[in-house]
Amino acid sequence: MKNTILIIFFWGIALNSYAQKEGKVDYIVPTGIPTPGHPELGGDLQHQINFNLEPPTFDSAHYPFRFHITHASVCDSSGNLLLYTNGTSIANGQHQIIEGGDSLQLHLDQLVGFEGLESRIAQGALFLPSPANNGIYYLFHEEHQRIYDWVQGLVRFRVKEIYLTTIDMNANGGLGKVVEKNKIIAQRDSLFDRGRILAVRHANGRDWWVVIPQYASTHLTKFLVTPAGVLTQPDIVIAQRMFPAADPEQAAFSPDGTKYATSGVDPYPQKRYFYLFDFDRCTGELYNQVIKKPPSVWLWGVFFSPDSRYLYWIHKNLSDVTQYDLQDPDWYVHGEVVYQWDNTVFPVPTTPIYGWNGPDGRIYIPCGNGVKIMHRINQPNRRGTDCEFERNIEVPSTNYVTLPNFPNYRLGPIDGSSCDTLGLNNDPVPWFRAEQDTSNTLPDAFFTDLSYHEPATWLWDFGDGTVSQDTSPVHVFPLPGVYQVCLTVSNVNGSNTQCQPVWVTNTSATAAPVLPPVPLQVEPNPFGTYLSVTLGVQLRNPTFRLYDTYGRVVREAAVAYGITEINTTDIAAGLYFWEVTAAGERIKSGKVVKVGQ
Repeated sequence: MKNTILIIFFWGIALNSYAQKEGKVDYIVPTGIPTPGHPELGGDLQHQINFNLEPPTFDSAHYPFRFHITHASVCDSSGNLLLYTNGTSIANGQHQIIEGGDSLQLHLDQLVGFEGLESRIAQGALFLPSPANNGIYYLFHEEHQRIYDWVQGLVRFRVKEIYLTTIDMNANGGLGKVVEKNKIIAQRDSLFDRGRILAVRHANGRDWWVVIPQYASTHLTKFLVTPAGVLTQPDIVIAQRMFPAADPEQAAFSPDGTKYATSGVDPYPQKRYFYLFDFDRCTGELYNQVIKKPPSVWLWGVFFSPDSRYLYWIHKNLSDVTQYDLQDPDWYVHGEVVYQWDNTVFPVPTTPIYGWNGPDGRIYIPCGNGVKIMHRINQPNRRGTDCEFERNIEVPSTNYVTLPNFPNYRLGPIDGSSCDTLGLNNDPVPWFRAEQDTSNTLPDAFFTDLSYHEPATWLWDFGDGTVSQDTSPVHVFPLPGVYQVCLTVSNVNGSNTQCQPVWVTNTSATAAPVLPPVPLQVEPNPFGTYLSVTLGVQLRNPTFRLYDTYGRVVREAAVAYGITEINTTDIAAGLYFWEVTAAGERIKSGKVVKVGQ
């Protein structure tokens, strides 16, 4: 068993602006649907997933609207929430509907009696920052319209237009304003498939391709987002038509941008098909179409491992997750089931439906029913059950099959390609997370490399006089304590280093006795010229230590029962970590922020 070590991500060196401007753009994910009168389902609460901490936290929250399936959000480069939408309205990081951010749907009158369908389109909205880096954000979105199916004599809900809404985050003191809303940028009487609005980085490292399937067609609609705006491109034309999504199904680009996957269903007679393509990031074209017929009628979620090697499907009436190794020429016949539903209900089945890549290298999997449960794959780059499928994580509020829709912001240019024309390079960006093995008594840690922009070599300095050149090493530290761990990644374009403090403790496979919490408080936060440590019990040799983000001790003081004030006048503004120890054991730890005098 592994426990994640609490760390705060920061950059140990000054990275180029190309790497910095989108470093944490997907770090906050607001989600959840209130269930008033049902506290067992979260009651009035919603929640957010916060990737600014490791492990990420699931924090209770309240939003001006609920989330069904449609979801898009975007943060600034520091991980502060800027904008989010459920497909009907747009809110800012202050949880206010921005000026002009209501009424994203033009045909709500068609949905009388079908309320909720307006935001039940998987990948039906997508934010992209303007490549001009000027505070302008584009929202691609669509809506359901009622279409009569003359063959079956039924009313169907389909998509006829693709909309573009433009937001200026410089307006209203940074709170944002819609400057153009519901602009129709594509329209087809023969319809678009529902949702699956995806983006992938152009091979020049700056622009974006946006790809949207057309309904039961050999064509996909394509846009190019450049500093000049959103430009309509000629359709992508594929060899054989793709059947449409029968339900809110998922599509995915591989994180390296070389593959595109989705599924569809032939309604007569209910045959499912899985589609896999190669993608050219220079031209924005799909090619080498592969078509498979799954044995199950049900095929919903599809997603890739962070290294793009493994493909995951959710199928068999949402009960199975199967992993396929795309490096195997016979990948389709050698799939390995990494999850089967274990009959857990909370209070309805906790079966998975979609999967999305978190910025922490894990894959997050919401359930196919409205429950306070989600699943997670902790090591998706590993084969088979070594991927560590973590079941039934309880979150603060009900997640109604919400599927966040992010592109891979960390994908760089294709250096040396014909469209590598802007002089941008894949300067390697170091990034990692650490977890401690609690199945033994050793002070050891597992390090998972999350670096991007094509690192070629890795050098770890564990802060104890030892190093490693492994990509994701396991390291045994000599003693428990705080270590400044640094990772340097290199390629032909250069080297960069990230350092972060890692706390390592002695662990035991046997359960420790449950002790009452020690009454201990460190305040104020933020602090200025002093910190006050209030200790409510007598301890043996209690000591307070304050660390900077490099793991260096910047203040150490003995504390005692009662209140101890510690002068911090000479400490620079910034983020700090603290701990209080007694008799060599950590009693409590946390983080504080120093502000200017």
